[in-house]
Amino acid sequence: MRRAVLLALAAAACGATVDLAPPEGVAADDPRVAACRAEAEATPERREIARRAAPGIDAEQRTRREIERAVVTAYHACLQRAGFARVGGVEAVQPPLSRWWSPGAPPALPDTGRVPLAPAAPTGY
Repeated sequence: MRRAVLLALAAAACGATVDLAPPEGVAADDPRVAACRAEAEATPERREIARRAAPGIDAEQRTRREIERAVVTAYHACLQRAGFARVGGVEAVQPPLSRWWSPGAPPALPDTGRVPLAPAAPTGY
């Protein structure tokens, strides 16, 4: 069962596509851009990320993000090697994987109306 889940996850991760827009002022069908797209889609990092992926919904989302980041990084590196100007800017915002995730604290527990437990009494040690 676990093997089937891993194979499905790897297949889904390999099928993740990223929008690789050409640099400004360059046609989308430019042969250098097409070669860089092909190189980025075939990057070995993509396979390595899919290989070490863990099963689970959050892990699948994390794996897809890692693959997208690896493909975009490989694409921009190829464009730079091909002589295009380096793309500037800041890294894209990474939204949280789960609706309960917050950087500071775990989600608050619902109030059930119970009296909280008293702290443990000192033992004298």
